[in-house]
Amino acid sequence: HMLQGGMVEGVLGMVNFGSRAGEAFRKLREYQPDGPLMCMEFWIGWFDHWMEKHQSRPAPEVAEVFEDIMREGASVNFYMFHGGTNFGFYNGANHIKQYEPTVNSYDYDALLDESGEPTEKFYAVRKVLERYVDLPKLQLPEPVPKRAYGEVRLDQTAGLFDQLDRLSSP
Repeated sequence: HMLQGGMVEGVLGMVNFGSRAGEAFRKLREYQPDGPLMCMEFWIGWFDHWMEKHQSRPAPEVAEVFEDIMREGASVNFYMFHGGTNFGFYNGANHIKQYEPTVNSYDYDALLDESGEPTEKFYAVRKVLERYVDLPKLQLPEPVPKRAYGEVRLDQTAGLFDQLDRLSSP
C-alpha cells in the first residue's frame, strides 16, 4: 500500500516484508518495471512491548522466506541482524489502540542476539546463503561469559498520560 503514495523519479523503489516475498516483488514490479529487486527491511522478528509476550519467529520460517528472496535474485537487508539495547526512554512506543511502550531490550529475535551471540536463525540463514555464494569456514570467537544481574519487579501500573497531570502540578 505504501507504493501507492508515489515514488521519487530516479530513485529506486524497495519493499519491506517478513513473508510472501514473491508477492511483494511482483507488486514492486507494477510500480518499477526495471531495476533491481530489493527488500529494504526483511522482518525476521519483531520488537516487544511492555506487558506482552516476547515476540519470536521460528528459524525455519525465516530461512524459507530468505530462500524465496534469493530465488528471486533480489537483494536483502535484514531488520534486525543484531539485537541491541536502548537506554533511557529512547526505546520508543506505538499508539494504535492504546499507548504501547517498547521494552529496552531490542532483541527483535535477530540473527545475533542482544549480546552478539549467533542464534539458531543465524545458522539457518547461513545455510541458505551457502547455496548461493561461497562462504568461508565459519570461525566465531568464544562466547563472552554472561551473568544475570537480578530482576526488577513492577508492582504498580499506570498509564503515561495519567501521570502527566500528577507530574505537571506544582
